[in-house]
Amino acid sequence: MSEPLNMLIAEDHPLIVMGLKSLLLQLNPQLQITTTESCHGILSALRNKAFEFGIFDLNLEDGNSIRTIEQCLIQFPDFPIMVYTSFEEDVYAKRLLKIGVRGFLSKSAPEDELKIALSSFLRHEFYVSPAVMPFIFKGAVRNVREITNPFEKLSLQELTVIEFLQKGLGIKEIAEKMGLLPNTVATYKKRAYQKLNIETLVQLMNLYETGFNSSTSNGLN
Repeated sequence: MSEPLNMLIAEDHPLIVMGLKSLLLQLNPQLQITTTESCHGILSALRNKAFEFGIFDLNLEDGNSIRTIEQCLIQFPDFPIMVYTSFEEDVYAKRLLKIGVRGFLSKSAPEDELKIALSSFLRHEFYVSPAVMPFIFKGAVRNVREITNPFEKLSLQELTVIEFLQKGLGIKEIAEKMGLLPNTVATYKKRAYQKLNIETLVQLMNLYETGFNSSTSNGLN
């Protein structure tokens, strides 16, 4: 009988946790699944137990999930992490893969794709959706026209601030979620607005509506 594999799921929506656990146990009944709802819980769990896999959301209530993932990968460089989130995949996937994440999938993906992604991850394979693949490998393949996305100019911290702003959070709320000072968040916001060449939240919302669409218009023929 094979040794059980330990999986850590960081997700604060009970129904999503239930669905992930059900699918994962169908794929590998030997998995021993631990769950946490917080960034603090991620680091605490990893310090107290060895895990073979981790599936994390980017929007946990108690802090900056991206910074927590970076900390995990520094402290546990061989720990495979898949991100399963509602954040925009064509912006975040490439950045997170660069820092060492092994997979990225949007929560809007259908169940069939989720099963494929989880199966690949459990085989220690990288996974991103076919729709995002051109963004990951842009410039690496001949005859692929340059794909531009205004949000690619931003750092991961700036992206996180922008993501929360467009979801309706204020500077103070974002600071609490990211574990930063409000002045620091305001600085990230200012830098992001400058890079995006915008001045107002209305312009940001419009850019969210048009930026991703326009960024895919120069894709493969």
